[in-house]
Amino acid sequence: MTSSSELPSFGTPALRLLLIDDEPEILRSVGALLRKMGHDVKTAGNGQEGLEAYDRDGADIILSERSHAWPRWTWRPARPTRTR
Repeated sequence: MTSSSELPSFGTPALRLLLIDDEPEILRSVGALLRKMGHDVKTAGNGQEGLEAYDRDGADIILSERSHAWPRWTWRPARPTRTR
């Protein structure tokens, strides 16, 4: 059993994550958890900020509520951010 301050290691490399949500508490708590797991987390408060952050910093994975975080006109095909 791990303590609340320890998280299990899954042996995966750290990822560059972009977390988009309009609720600051979600950004804070989920971002803190993902950072504790060793990931590099950037946050944005809405879809437009998310696009700007992605264009500026890139990301391996984008986490977002599809229902409201991305205005309909911002959908575009994903492009690879990292090759192996």
